[in-house]
Amino acid sequence: MKKTIDELVNTLRVVSLRVRQGQSWRHYKGGVYEVLGAAIDTANGEVSIRYKRIDGPDFDAAMEWSIEFVRPFSEWLEEVEDNG
Repeated sequence: MKKTIDELVNTLRVVSLRVRQGQSWRHYKGGVYEVLGAAIDTANGEVSIRYKRIDGPDFDAAMEWSIEFVRPFSEWLEEVEDNG
């Protein structure tokens, strides 16, 4: 079902209360990532978080400065069990 512009804007507002542009997040494996913003997948209307790595194990700023990633918002706040 296609979402209206109002529904998309409302969804982005809700997401921005939890994950803000410019925030830094540490991954449980040690990487540090900066949130670039949120994006909507046009195929399914799902909100994803855009981010880039800014520090961590084997981080190479010269090589990684332009790489952006996306992860569904539903996964962004997921709790994971780290066995060690």
